[in-house]
Amino acid sequence: MSQLKTAQAYLAQVLPQINEISADKLAEKMAIANNNNQSLVIIDVRETAEYQQGAMLGAKHISRGTLEMNIHSYLAEIGKLSAEQEIVLYCRSGGRSALAALSLQNMGFTNVYSLAGGFARHI
Repeated sequence: MSQLKTAQAYLAQVLPQINEISADKLAEKMAIANNNNQSLVIIDVRETAEYQQGAMLGAKHISRGTLEMNIHSYLAEIGKLSAEQEIVLYCRSGGRSALAALSLQNMGFTNVYSLAGGFARHI
């Protein structure tokens, strides 16, 4: 019989498997994308009520619960459906976005980042 893990223990196991991005590095990437007339794919994985209270400029809302089912159609819609597409995910504290990053990696996306510390830490 396997031992149950707490959410914190599971998250600690997930974090070494994903790429996190700092708010400063994300701001740099956003500035480069804006200067080169490119769009950076930023996805807010919080729940709808959280998203409606305020979100990062240019972020697309796809809640954590629907991300896997909607990511392909969204990327296809904006002409960026590629395994190598750079995708930055964020949530309130960084936990859900870390889990979402691992999930997208498991789906074959190779350039996925989770915002370290989440949205609440940077507002």
